Amino acid sequence: MGYDAPARWWRSSRFLAEKGMGITVGVNLEVEEKLSLLAPDGQAPHFITLERRWERNDGGALVAMVAHTGDPALPTVAMG
Repeated sequence: MGYDAPARWWRSSRFLAEKGMGITVGVNLEVEEKLSLLAPDGQAPHFITLERRWERNDGGALVAMVAHTGDPALPTVAMG
């Protein structure tokens, strides 16, 4: 995948795939996880942000994972 490919918006050698990529930035409980897929036209990335919901503010058990899709028809997908 070339550096100018629409799916390669992060400009690094991290996890990349033909149709999207995913990154995690941060440490411990303070992380931001982003996934991207190519938009239907294949010209730009479509972002999905993952949110981890914990039992307590300081951690504890993972209660749910929520994907914020940015799609008006299906804005969030929750697991857990």
